[in-house]
Amino acid sequence: MKIEQLPGNLDQVSRERIKEKSSVDKNQLFSELLEQEQTARKTISDGFEFYPPSINPLNGILSASTIPVPAGEDQQTLKALDSVMNRLEQVEQSLRGDAVDPQEVGSALDKISQELPGLQQQVSQLPGDHPLRQIAEEVSVLCYVESTKWNRGDYF
Repeated sequence: MKIEQLPGNLDQVSRERIKEKSSVDKNQLFSELLEQEQTARKTISDGFEFYPPSINPLNGILSASTIPVPAGEDQQTLKALDSVMNRLEQVEQSLRGDAVDPQEVGSALDKISQELPGLQQQVSQLPGDHPLRQIAEEVSVLCYVESTKWNRGDYF
């Protein structure tokens, strides 16, 4: 059996390791860690675009697949909701590009604000527990928030 360290020698080895760790520049360690993370992200994201969740305005809205097939009287509400959601997708696409056209975004938000009262009128005719009502309320709030952010200048 070979003994690598003697019990009295253990304290000296521990002290040497502490000295080695304290002598390393912490800024250098941080910059190396940051560089590793950036390199890892570049290799992962080649060919893909990742956006933070806050950029996608349609996050958090219930999926249309969770809604049962609408009856005949729900068709108008569904069409109005679909139209507003398509406008929101246009706003998202306009904001996603490198060169944002303010007129395009502004006109899409204006069209949304014109269509929203019609949607709210259609939704008011639905029963209180109807699934389209919840989605329409979320879309209405989202439209208000997006237009407020646009008017405030958050996107520029």
